[in-house]
Amino acid sequence: MKKKMMGLIAVVVIAVVAGFNVYKTQIIVDLSTLALVNVEALAGGETEGTCTARVSCGGGGPNDFVECSGRVCERHATVLSRWVKCDGIKTSC
Repeated sequence: MKKKMMGLIAVVVIAVVAGFNVYKTQIIVDLSTLALVNVEALAGGETEGTCTARVSCGGGGPNDFVECSGRVCERHATVLSRWVKCDGIKTSC
């Protein structure tokens, strides 16, 4: 009787561990809006003499960014401030 009980406990533990591993492998990681914007910026082609600066404002919505285009572009994104500047014109979140 004791051997059957230990065997049953072992089977249950193995099943729980296997189920947990299957669950962990099925979790999908979503990229943040900022990460997606960075990927788009790296993948986009550059036209000589023009640039585009884009930064996420951190809210997570589909229109949650500011951007500009020009000849000279900058962007700044920290916890405290987020902005883009093109040709000297600065736009903040």
